[in-house]
Amino acid sequence: MSESPSSRVPTLPVFPLPGLVALPGTEVAFHFFEPRYRAMARELVGDDDAPERVRELVLAEVAAGADPREDDCALYAIGSVGRVIASEARRDGTIDVLLSVRARVRLTEADRGARPYRLASVELLEDVVHESAALEATAVSLRACARELLEIERELGGGEGLRFDGGPGVLADRLADRYFRRVPVLRRQVLETLDVLARGELVLEHVAKILNAIRNAQGTSPS
Repeated sequence: MSESPSSRVPTLPVFPLPGLVALPGTEVAFHFFEPRYRAMARELVGDDDAPERVRELVLAEVAAGADPREDDCALYAIGSVGRVIASEARRDGTIDVLLSVRARVRLTEADRGARPYRLASVELLEDVVHESAALEATAVSLRACARELLEIERELGGGEGLRFDGGPGVLADRLADRYFRRVPVLRRQVLETLDVLARGELVLEHVAKILNAIRNAQGTSPS
């Protein structure tokens, strides 16, 4: 999405999947193999480097109870936008694409014309930030929990890849992406929480539960 304030709200291709909740500040990779999404990917990563080429798409979750096999299945109204940062076309015609998730958006279905994939017009959803002592305290606690969890991961041979740049809203998104991967309902709640303090508190609550469970299992207490 263009960051120019004078630019129009774009119409973007839509990639819908059950359980797909992509959080801003993270990266997500896809292997496009269905013919319609291979066509979409070719449009995104084609050789034409003209500046007007749209290299973004909407990442949308199929709504609960909807049949993802239906071409017009219901989608949640809030999704995210990913920008292509790397791609690889394979010999079998499939395409691998790495996306940087840039923003929360509200999507409205748009006429796709003859395209085999869906389109949506998108409204950018900005974070709501009210500077306060509570927000600062939540940010400090999020960083402390993140460092403790990473240290535990390092002891197990992992613990790489979590970035601490950006404000508390971005850190909350990255923690949710890393530690709530198997809980799409919770990830969706994080995605739909625009107030940064509320989002930080939500993530902190659940990350603290993870830490407490680990501490109890190890027979340790917070340092």
